[in-house]
Amino acid sequence: MEKKISVFRRVVYILFGFSGIVAIVKTGFWYGSVMATIVHTIALIAATDWGVMGVTGKDVAEWIEIALKKT
Repeated sequence: MEKKISVFRRVVYILFGFSGIVAIVKTGFWYGSVMATIVHTIALIAATDWGVMGVTGKDVAEWIEIALKKT
């Protein structure tokens, strides 16, 4: 049985996801130096992943597993 996400947690995830998408659009992926770009990109992708989890209840890794099982 899957664990349900509370409404508050779902709202927080959607907020982080929205801010991650806005940050990607605003700053792009290149952030000055190579190391800063790597850290910046990881943070933005993680924030966007939280948004996916808030909307769908599953994170991106779970969606990839589902897609791989169906192929």
